[in-house]
Amino acid sequence: MSGTTAITVLVVGDKIYVANVGDSRAVLAVKDRNRVLAEDLSYDQTPFREDECKRVKACGARVMTVDQFERMYPGTAFTRSVGDCTAEGIGVTAEPEVSMVHLSPNHLFFVVASDGIFEFLPSQAVVDMVGRYADPRDGCAAATAESYKLWLEHENRTDDITIITKRGKCEESDASSREEGQEWEVDSFDDGFDYRPRRNLDPNDEIGQKMHRYRSSMYKSKGFDVDIDSYPGSLLYRQLFPIDLDEPFEYIGAAGLTGREYMKSMVDLALERYNKIKGLTVTSESIVRSIIDLASGLKCYITFMARESPNGDLLVEYQAKTDKRIWQKKTHVIFCRPTPEPKEEPMDVEYSDSTTDGESSDASSRESEQAWDVDSFDEGTDFKPPTKTAPSEEEIEKMRQYRPQMYKSKGFFVDGEVYPGRLRYFSPVDLDNQLYPTGLTGRQYMENMVDVALDKYNEMKEGSKLTLESIVRANLSKVNGFKSYITFMAREIDNGDLMEYQAKVERKFWQREYHAILCRPNPKSEAAAAESYKLWLEHENRTDDITIIIVNGYKSYITFMAREIDSGDVVEYQAKIEKKFWQREHHAILCRPSPKSE
Repeated sequence: MSGTTAITVLVVGDKIYVANVGDSRAVLAVKDRNRVLAEDLSYDQTPFREDECKRVKACGARVMTVDQFERMYPGTAFTRSVGDCTAEGIGVTAEPEVSMVHLSPNHLFFVVASDGIFEFLPSQAVVDMVGRYADPRDGCAAATAESYKLWLEHENRTDDITIITKRGKCEESDASSREEGQEWEVDSFDDGFDYRPRRNLDPNDEIGQKMHRYRSSMYKSKGFDVDIDSYPGSLLYRQLFPIDLDEPFEYIGAAGLTGREYMKSMVDLALERYNKIKGLTVTSESIVRSIIDLASGLKCYITFMARESPNGDLLVEYQAKTDKRIWQKKTHVIFCRPTPEPKEEPMDVEYSDSTTDGESSDASSRESEQAWDVDSFDEGTDFKPPTKTAPSEEEIEKMRQYRPQMYKSKGFFVDGEVYPGRLRYFSPVDLDNQLYPTGLTGRQYMENMVDVALDKYNEMKEGSKLTLESIVRANLSKVNGFKSYITFMAREIDNGDLMEYQAKVERKFWQREYHAILCRPNPKSEAAAAESYKLWLEHENRTDDITIIIVNGYKSYITFMAREIDSGDVVEYQAKIEKKFWQREHHAILCRPSPKSE
């Protein structure tokens, strides 16, 4: 079974034809007054469609959930595909469903994408995301990034994520702007994505400090000024840098020109368009500076001085932005405008070049986006039983049992017997088997994580010498990395009593080191001790020694009187019975005559 899904879109004149086999999808963006609505041009061919489910069942197919068929049968998640020869006998056909729509000026663009895009994003969300950008490639990149993020939140893998978008022939679009993917007078720095540095930057992090200064100057000026002395060397997005205006400008189409001469030609092009649209006679006087972006071509951010009337004495600072992609024949003007006021830094974000942000700041926790000793389960979010239907009622029932325990224990306990299996967060760890991909057993890995937490705990708590005795259990979240919720037994002093502790340690995929989020006594132990202390003071003017140990469940030590034979003497016996939290039944550990009796 090695076939594939396929979807094809053909535009002929004012008609768009779609042929679909499988669960990829084509969606049309339709302008409806002041809204843009998503209109599906194809319909996923999966067992969730009643007609498709009946069709393949009539051919002998069995329809199951993933959990039911895993490791039992070969199968497909769709009811039509190309090349699945083995499944043809049970109705998995390569015959496409074909549709046709007459295009109009209200049809702005269409999207063709694989199910990796639509697995977690509805059609309307994808259209909204793509339509937010003037450049279709930026829209595709945004949808791809969001899909990738959602896959990792729900699974420890991603499916194929492919998306194509094509602009339509809307009468309101502009030919000059449309060719280079930008609308006239639309500034991509106004798209809502702003630079948000970390609240505190380590003064020893030279690259981080440079990035902070470089990005801040770029976003504040909307690309028209950058601090080149702080240029960090390489960036994945918006890599802008200034040019020397008096040096030869080494770029295709600028042969023999200095930077100043080339930028003057770009300003003339921008003013020609600006004056035509505005009905003005603005002329350029001199070039102040120019910033360029060489991603996929040449984008120029030019600051220049201009006269707004031919004989005017007043010089006004203007900005022009032009673009020419590698595959385009000519340069296009994006906008031309008087220089706006610089963007103000938001008041709700406090930037600092110091590691101190009050006493609670900590570099180890900060890199993992967590404050030390802050439990994310204390945010008030609680489990709400799902309202949407799921493929299996059994799965729903498992979730109803699994989730409340997870939230009640703040992630440190889940019932392995009702674990739904497909979740990638808070899954119980088998301590005695290898934990992929660490190369260690679950127990060894968690011991290493506890060591990280104890180093931090003992450093933060003056005089503490907490040591690990044994791992009790561990849960693992695999969203964007590894986050471990570990319950362990520890001694607070040498040869002291065993106490149950909890530790939370994290490493995101892009981080080099593990970071301790918290380390603390089990809250249940502290609560029981506090209640005992209160009751002592209610009944006495003193307290006795208060020690409590919670180890995995309930263990009973019973002394009882028994007869070894009918009518025999009464003899003192002892019994030990245990039931772990995750076990359904009690188990006998020993039963014996009391050693004192013997």
